[in-house]
Amino acid sequence: MVHQRLEMPLLMSNRSFFNCYYDIEGAEPGEYQFMVSGWGNEKIELKYAKLAGKDVLGTINLNFIAIKPVKNHYGEVTGTHLTQVQSVNMNGSLPDMYQVKHAKRSAKSIIKMLDFLRDNQICKCPRH
Repeated sequence: MVHQRLEMPLLMSNRSFFNCYYDIEGAEPGEYQFMVSGWGNEKIELKYAKLAGKDVLGTINLNFIAIKPVKNHYGEVTGTHLTQVQSVNMNGSLPDMYQVKHAKRSAKSIIKMLDFLRDNQICKCPRH
């Protein structure tokens, strides 16, 4: 379980998320898949309510990420294929403008993941 807190602009309630991370077994060698979700964590939310304080409790319905090497016909790694599927419910009252802004920022998380893989030399494809 991980508690994440999202600081909101002035006059909006902060959001807290209680999520569990799940590794997905059965991927091919060199592939990695995992999922993050807050569904079914009501008991955890109650147990750690002090962490959230007065925050609105948001829910990450699903955040699935799959990382897969792309190989040429010789079997050499030539790239990395990243897939992300995400659904988040911020809950509470939020202006549409902020919801759109948050959605755009969330969409960039896959780029941050690729940058992390490249910078930490986890992705060893030649074009990075």
